[in-house]
Amino acid sequence: GGMHNMAGAAAVGAMAGAMFMGPLTAIAAAGGAAYATTRTDQVGDIARGTGAAAIQTVEKAKAIDKEHNISGKAMNVLSSGFNKAQELNEKYKLTEKVSQGVAAGVEQAKQIEDKYHVSSKVGAGLSTGLDAINKGLSTNAEGTKNPSK
Repeated sequence: GGMHNMAGAAAVGAMAGAMFMGPLTAIAAAGGAAYATTRTDQVGDIARGTGAAAIQTVEKAKAIDKEHNISGKAMNVLSSGFNKAQELNEKYKLTEKVSQGVAAGVEQAKQIEDKYHVSSKVGAGLSTGLDAINKGLSTNAEGTKNPSK
């Protein structure tokens, strides 16, 4: 039916928008696709067909999951993987070692900064570079300084 097709088209629009442009585009694409299903022209036919196909795909996925318990098996794999990771961490103290390594790296970076003042030098260089870019941008095509700058 109409509302299911509209919802399916909106879902497809949202997924496409999210994949290509992010969440705000996903919202706009979902709204646009839902609106398109209300049109009586070829655009509406395509949108309704897309929505119907999306609904059929979801229904087929649900049927396959019910028949083969895909989601249950996936949860078991995730749970087993998590348990195995915990066992390895307890046995080899991985998180403790990573934490110690990060702490040592931070301390080493602090010592380098204290000795060589790297961030100040990088900041000064960045400032000089941005000043040069700004100066270049404030000159018009004839090579004279723009009056507004």
